[in-house]
Amino acid sequence: MTPTDYLSIARRHWKLIAALVVVAVAVVYWTSPEKAKGTYEATHIVEVSVDEGRGGGSDTTPEKVALYTTVDQVAARAAATLGYDGDPAALANKVQAEADRTVGVVRITATDDDPDRAAEIANTFAAEVEGYLTEQDRAERDEDLQAIQTREDEIRAEIAALDGQILADPANTLLVSERDELIRSLGEQEERRNALATDPVSYATVQTATSGSERDPLPGTRSREQRMLLAGVVALVLGFGLAIALDRSDTRIRHRRTAEAHFGSPVLAEVPQFNLPARRRKLVVADEPDSVRAEAFRTLRTAIMLVRQPDHAERGNGHQEGSHLPRRPSLTPKWRATLERHRSQLSTSTELPLSA
Repeated sequence: MTPTDYLSIARRHWKLIAALVVVAVAVVYWTSPEKAKGTYEATHIVEVSVDEGRGGGSDTTPEKVALYTTVDQVAARAAATLGYDGDPAALANKVQAEADRTVGVVRITATDDDPDRAAEIANTFAAEVEGYLTEQDRAERDEDLQAIQTREDEIRAEIAALDGQILADPANTLLVSERDELIRSLGEQEERRNALATDPVSYATVQTATSGSERDPLPGTRSREQRMLLAGVVALVLGFGLAIALDRSDTRIRHRRTAEAHFGSPVLAEVPQFNLPARRRKLVVADEPDSVRAEAFRTLRTAIMLVRQPDHAERGNGHQEGSHLPRRPSLTPKWRATLERHRSQLSTSTELPLSA
């Protein structure tokens, strides 16, 4: 389809398109508030530092902190702290955590309809995820300390047994070497225990969330006028698409080329479509002699008068076979019958069904 075809479709269905735009704008005007109430967001930034020299390091990273910020356990702790009576998962949906490993920080952002509430949620989740991970690290460290303590007790018992054997046989160098090896192993266990005495992971607050800033969820839709404009544009696009669909499903003939291709005969004249006031006039040629409609009827009248008469009229006019006089082109029987039927009464419709 060419741009001209699209323009013709819009011209034929402009009422439908305009109606959709008016309805969409009216619905938005009557159903939406004058100013949309936006949401607020507040961000808490926490720095995560890990001392790799303590206890062989820790698996706590900024990514792990961000991942654990919204888990069920942390959400439940935060809901209890905030006094939230609803589902903790719904509260966690208001929180987003983003890790930045290059600087070792985690940004915890909370959204809410109230700016102060958004800041409180962000700060609470930051504190609870820190406490939850710290408790997990300490529980693992206590298990490691218990294992070290058990091993130290075993080594001390073995050393005591070797001491008794060495007293009985001082010249046995093998027993002495074995005792020295156990002493070195006991020293290593003591170093591990001292390293686990302090937390390898430390958390430092870089930024505490304050009163949240307003956020527009959909730019350009804050005021009622902006929403009405957006609704009008959407309705215009949808209306034009609907107009194209209706036009493609329309089987009526609207153009000269379509009529000639369908009927296999030339179009003698085109009569413009009449509007409602013009349809009430009994004789357009008399009321509007200089109009386009009157001229279309004159063209059609001339074409009908030029229809060739039957053969007996030609013979009566002295036309003989073999004559070199020009002959007027003959029409098909279908068109001849149509024109003869409309000599006294003409149709003004310009839309013919394809099944005619």
